[in-house]
Amino acid sequence: MLNKEVIQRFRNLGIPEFTPRDGPTGGDRGSSTFGLVSRDVLISHLSFPAHTAVAEHTHDQLVVCCVRGGAAVQRIGGEEYHIAAGNMTIIFPGQRHSLTVLDESLDITEIIISDSQAHETDK
Repeated sequence: MLNKEVIQRFRNLGIPEFTPRDGPTGGDRGSSTFGLVSRDVLISHLSFPAHTAVAEHTHDQLVVCCVRGGAAVQRIGGEEYHIAAGNMTIIFPGQRHSLTVLDESLDITEIIISDSQAHETDK
């Protein structure tokens, strides 16, 4: 299920875990809240402290990132983008990407879209 994949992704990035009744958690690695909209769509709100670096990685899902505050350098598929409040990026499944937060904290909303039909054969 997408929920388990996303929780594992947050673990891999070092983002603190929480249960929905606990609400958002914080720490020196940032905070996160997320919720499943449907079986195939998850919306997550992430906050990263200044100068946080997220190592290059990939996802099996389509990820649309909406920057709500702060600024960062995001590398997607070998190209470097300076992103700030109001910007959006799209990361396609399997596309390598990384993130380096600049001098202030970064707040983003991610819309993560999975293709459940692609996973039907996994059952």
